[in-house]
Order: sequence, then structure tokens, then C-alpha cells
Amino acid sequence: MTAFPNSVWDGDSDSRDSDQGINASPTWQDWVRMLEEVQSMQTKTLVGDHTTLGTLNIYDGLTGSVAGNDALHKITFVFTDMLMTITDAGVAGAHGSIKLYTFTDGHAAVFVGCLDGTLSAGSGGIANNAALDLAVGSVTVDTGDETLSLTEQNITTKEDVTLTGGSKAFDILNLTPVDMDGELSVYLNVAIEGASCNADDVLTFNGIFTMTWNNHH
Repeated sequence: MTAFPNSVWDGDSDSRDSDQGINASPTWQDWVRMLEEVQSMQTKTLVGDHTTLGTLNIYDGLTGSVAGNDALHKITFVFTDMLMTITDAGVAGAHGSIKLYTFTDGHAAVFVGCLDGTLSAGSGGIANNAALDLAVGSVTVDTGDETLSLTEQNITTKEDVTLTGGSKAFDILNLTPVDMDGELSVYLNVAIEGASCNADDVLTFNGIFTMTWNNHH
């Protein structure tokens, strides 16, 4: 039975008692014990029990994996031809949101959010040179405003994106910690200027979003 994670391994094995101060080359029993301790640490760190922390949203083109330990968690979302529905709201702009994740409860502190990839407009109402705001936030986008603000863009800061030929690469990093209380969700948000869209359309996302946080119940 390994010492970790309940205590720090003192070097004991089936052939060695550290209290006796044995000064000898490792035996095969020593190597077996060292391997067991390393595997225990890696399993606890990379796998852990993250099922009580939150829920990954089920959405076509969205996958996610969680790693970390009891103190710090990292989730990686992968977008593969993920379609976001864009709804035109006239002079108020056009908007779209996709829920990525929902924290279970308690207090979550997000330390790092990094969004990287490409987006492409459909063949509907979004102009090939459309100007839009892109971010990850803790609330869904406000359909009454053509820009993102406040908690619509608090997990990453928003990036002002101008499409070229209907597509654009993006790279957004936020290192400012965000405190989230209660049951809160994580949304990928887009707000498009009113002059850049004249009908409902879609945006296609390919890329990665990573988020590092801890959770206190």
C-alpha cells in the first residue's frame, strides 16, 4: 500500500526500513515501491475525482477533458467544426452563445483562461468582413447589445475580431483571476455589430479553450 496521498513516503520497502539508516544500493523491492509511489502520485494528479466539480455540456463538435488534483483543476475544451447559431437582432447586432461547462456549486476561482483557434462565417447574413466581439464569460450574451461587456467576457477578455474573407484566427489570454460564487456556467460568447449582419447565420469554430481553476465547497 502506498503512502501517498495520505502521507509522504519515507523510503521504506519490503527490504528496507528507513529508521535503521540502511546505506545500500536499491533492491528490486525498493524499485517496486518507488514505482508504486510514482504511479500513485501521477494517478491522483492527472485523474482525480472531478465528477463533483461540474458538468461538461453535451454539444456537437465540443469535447473536453479535466486534469488536476484537489487544489487545482484544468479543463481543456476542443472545438471541432462546432457550429454556433447566430441570431440577428437588427440595430442591436447579432448574437450567439454556447454553454461549455457548469460548475456544480460552491466558490470557483478561475485563474487562467486561454482561447485559441479559428472561426468562419456561414453563407447567410454575416458579412465576410464582419466586426465582432469574441470572449468566454460566466453568463450568456445579452441580445440587446452589439458588444460584449462585464460578465459576458470575464473568463477571457473580449477580442475585437474583423473577418477577412469570412474567417479569422483568434488568440485570447486572460491572467486576471475571476471569482465565481454559486452555480455558474461558462459560455463562449459572440456579439456582432448590427451593420455586419442582416440575417440569421452560423459561425464555425475550430480550436481549443483551456481554463485553470480551483473550487471550494
